[in-house]
Amino acid sequence: MKTLIGVIQSEANQYCQAEWIENLKSLEGDFSVLIVENSFDDDNFNVLKTHFKHVLKGPYLNIIKDRIIENRNIVLNWFREHKEYDNLLFLDSDIFPPSKALIQLLKRNKDIIGTVCWIVGSAHSYRAAWNFFREDVETGKHLDYVKHLKQNETKFHDIGDAVKIKEIGLGCTLFNGEMLRREKDLTFRDTGFDLKEDFIFIHDLRKRGYKVYIDMKVSCFHDLRKFGFDNEVN
Repeated sequence: MKTLIGVIQSEANQYCQAEWIENLKSLEGDFSVLIVENSFDDDNFNVLKTHFKHVLKGPYLNIIKDRIIENRNIVLNWFREHKEYDNLLFLDSDIFPPSKALIQLLKRNKDIIGTVCWIVGSAHSYRAAWNFFREDVETGKHLDYVKHLKQNETKFHDIGDAVKIKEIGLGCTLFNGEMLRREKDLTFRDTGFDLKEDFIFIHDLRKRGYKVYIDMKVSCFHDLRKFGFDNEVN
């Protein structure tokens, strides 16, 4: 079973690009990497071509939201056209998964399954890049799911369930390829919300009956320096 790891990249994440490349090369499993680079010029595109076989030049659009949507769709359409890949793992270019992340997600055999990631917040109060179902929050069951976790770390945990959730971002999220090709009319789209294209895509799939999970065994580090944070968590 072969996976395509799809990434959109630009000069915005060059501050951690070298470390991110080394982290990606340490990932275990049978996979290829596709990077869609969308900087204004070709400098970073040419650098990435020295590291990866499949690097495409995506459009540079002035509105960041439009640029992300367009470039995510390039990854999605490229995957759909290349039938040799069984699954698509979307990975953001500032997310650092543990080496066993891909193998672990594949073991779960889910339509959509993501990893534990934290998004922008203060060093003392990060926000999660996923949402539990309301009933889990109301009963407090969600606290049992996360009690072994620490914020913003690259780690493979010995314990942790595959928990059904309402939605998840695409920091490090695996999609079943048959599903994506079956639902070929679904693409990333804009509904007027800033940088919510990933949650909207998940929502569109859920409306068609697909389930979304998060693997509590897999924690990813999110390098937040471009947002003005020092990555320190207390």
